[in-house]
Amino acid sequence: MGIVTERDISRRVAKGLKNLNTQVMRIMARNLIVASPDTTIQAAFGLMLEHGIRRIPVVDNGKLVGVVTERDLLHWVLQVSYEPNIPPEIIKILARPLSSKS
Repeated sequence: MGIVTERDISRRVAKGLKNLNTQVMRIMARNLIVASPDTTIQAAFGLMLEHGIRRIPVVDNGKLVGVVTERDLLHWVLQVSYEPNIPPEIIKILARPLSSKS
């Protein structure tokens, strides 16, 4: 159906929402960007960057089976960066300056 994040609530409060007793369905984001359990880590990162989101619900056969967060992916990157046999293409990505968009 949808998802509510702290960003959704903050935006509504900034726009004048004064009553936090408002129903969740009135502020939740709909038309979600979702992933399947088979979505690659690279594709999940790509979806987050492309759509400016920090969470992706993981849906399998129409059922929510998990949520991948920006923090989950950053933990994975950190773990991979310490691996002794990192593929060269990953080394190139990890070596890019933080200001790089691609």
